[in-house]
Amino acid sequence: MAEKKKRLSERTTTMMNNFMEDKKAGLSNREIAEKYGLSDQTVYNRLQEIADKYGLNREDLLDEGHIWDNVSESIWIKRHEETKKHLADIKEYISKTKTHTQGLLDVVNNFILEEENTI
Repeated sequence: MAEKKKRLSERTTTMMNNFMEDKKAGLSNREIAEKYGLSDQTVYNRLQEIADKYGLNREDLLDEGHIWDNVSESIWIKRHEETKKHLADIKEYISKTKTHTQGLLDVVNNFILEEENTI
């Protein structure tokens, strides 16, 4: 029998979307739970999903002794690397497009020259 995927409550989804901002603002996981009307366990259970979203380790999201500026820097670096990859993909696409366009222009020019020579 297929396993049903539990749908997250609106409060849980909102907490997950705002987790990093709340942590940067200095809130503990318990304070975040209280802010969204959730149990500490619900926040704890969702830490892996939040960590995956930002390319972090789950342990990075625990309250104990973590410096949040490092997390922000880690997120920035990950997004910067993703942006660089997207730009490289775009550059490659443009290069291929230019090559194909030049090839089409060569075909058209050759056709025009052949036509002129037959006249």
